[in-house]
Amino acid sequence: MPASFSVRTTSSAASVPSSVAALAALQVAVAALLAAGAFLLAGDLIVGNDADGKGGEQFRDYTYAVRPPGVHHGPFKSETGCLLLETHYYD
Repeated sequence: MPASFSVRTTSSAASVPSSVAALAALQVAVAALLAAGAFLLAGDLIVGNDADGKGGEQFRDYTYAVRPPGVHHGPFKSETGCLLLETHYYD
């Protein structure tokens, strides 16, 4: 189970800073309905780990990713926690 996960909306637009505490995880892959851009400001984010939290590719500070709508992504976890700025938009 995630140690902590919080999402705070910063405006009426779909910009959402997400704070993921140490060892928090999204344990399944999901497909988003909107396109998204994500910028990892600080910490680490591991993408594609298995259900036991093993494996995946680790990304660190100042990583940017773009995801078109309908693309499966995740699971995600963090060993140290991270600050992630994610923007969702219609493509």
